[in-house]
Amino acid sequence: MSYNHHNQSQGYVPSYNSQNTGAAYMARRGWGNESDRNTTISFSSKSSSKRIYITLFIMVVLLLIAAIVIIILFATGVFSSTDPLQNPTSSPIFNPTLRPPINNIPTLGPPIFSQNQSYSGAFTILYQASNDFDTKNTNNYNRVFNLIQNALDNVFVTSTLRPYAAKATLTDLQNSGNDLQVLFRVNMLGGGNVDQFTVADVIRNNLNQLRTLLNGNAPIDPNSVFVFRQFT
Repeated sequence: MSYNHHNQSQGYVPSYNSQNTGAAYMARRGWGNESDRNTTISFSSKSSSKRIYITLFIMVVLLLIAAIVIIILFATGVFSSTDPLQNPTSSPIFNPTLRPPINNIPTLGPPIFSQNQSYSGAFTILYQASNDFDTKNTNNYNRVFNLIQNALDNVFVTSTLRPYAAKATLTDLQNSGNDLQVLFRVNMLGGGNVDQFTVADVIRNNLNQLRTLLNGNAPIDPNSVFVFRQFT
């Protein structure tokens, strides 16, 4: 910056003849324009940063929610960390490698319940013991024997076992303390799903009929009915 010096005492005023003055600099920068004075400061950079922080926060929240959902699904067994195809817990139902040749399949015999069946059983008539039953083939023994035999025949002929031609055969009468024990046998053709419990239920379900056929004075103990199957 150059100055032209003049003696102030001689009435001279220094003049600035340079483009490097502050006024010139301000003029070059446009600071002297009225429009530049009214220019406002922009906050666009701060608003952009705020939006970025909000976006990141939302993403973090969504990731946390997704992680919680995945943990719950694993805990409830919806997802499994093991591959069932690589680590099977059980063998497949059908295994073609174990399938036998069709010509070697054995033929099954008839089911056991399609064969003739035989059962032995017993029940007790309370308070009917007598010395007459200690000696077999007496008149009184034979009379009571035939009476009970006919009653059993009537019960089984009219029972649910009738389709199998079930026939009851009285085998013996024995004193048991004060009671009379009745021993019998039941034979039938086939039998389907019949078992010893079915035969015993025929006796229990027809106790009233038995009492009536035995002149109404035969108190039969339902808990004494016992039947078992005989295999020959």
